[in-house]
Amino acid sequence: RLLDAATERGIRIAFDGNFRSKLWALWRGEPERRLRSLMARAELLFANERDIAVVLGDAPAADCFAHAAARAFAAFPRLERMTTTLREEHSVDHHTLTARLIHRSGASESAPSYTLSPIVDRIGTGDAFAAGVLHGLMERLPDAEALHLGLAAACLKHSIPGARNTAAPPKSPGSPQRPAGILARMSRLRSASSRSAAVLSVAMYPGAMALTLMPNFAHSFANSRVMPRSPDLLAV
Repeated sequence: RLLDAATERGIRIAFDGNFRSKLWALWRGEPERRLRSLMARAELLFANERDIAVVLGDAPAADCFAHAAARAFAAFPRLERMTTTLREEHSVDHHTLTARLIHRSGASESAPSYTLSPIVDRIGTGDAFAAGVLHGLMERLPDAEALHLGLAAACLKHSIPGARNTAAPPKSPGSPQRPAGILARMSRLRSASSRSAAVLSVAMYPGAMALTLMPNFAHSFANSRVMPRSPDLLAV
């Protein structure tokens, strides 16, 4: 209901599949049904062939990601883009990371591969990638540049301890301070949503908002006074 309310208000939806089999098993949450419902409402999907196989069934192919994206576009008419990182682990402290993005039109973008060594902390690198891609697309960068920005953010996060990517571009004189406006909206969001107990956690990406919701309270959040003041893109 939250995503339907966002769509009605013209807010675009990005969804991160990020399937964790052990967590779903503990929750007994019917991942196939629930993830399919969420993917069907998304215009941008952060997912790989494993995420798609959970929802649509296994279908191996020579180029697994491209084939998974084709299946996703066929199953979800709203979907415009699907993107993911691709990691090669040489050792615990030595990885190679790249990324791909495929558009419904058939256009495909691949970012360069980067060697990561030593690795300080891998936690949060997927979120950093999503933040970079979202920011790039919100700023109307070409897909290739948005993809490379996301990969750069993910690579930087490997050198930063903790779950958050604290790296930020240098501020130039006279540049618009867009994140400050988002921070103000986030402050109002926290205040309004606390009354409905709908939001488990909120993350601020440059130019977008990410929510982790308590499932039983999504309806009350969707009908709160927050949604009309929401940003242009909702990342779930």
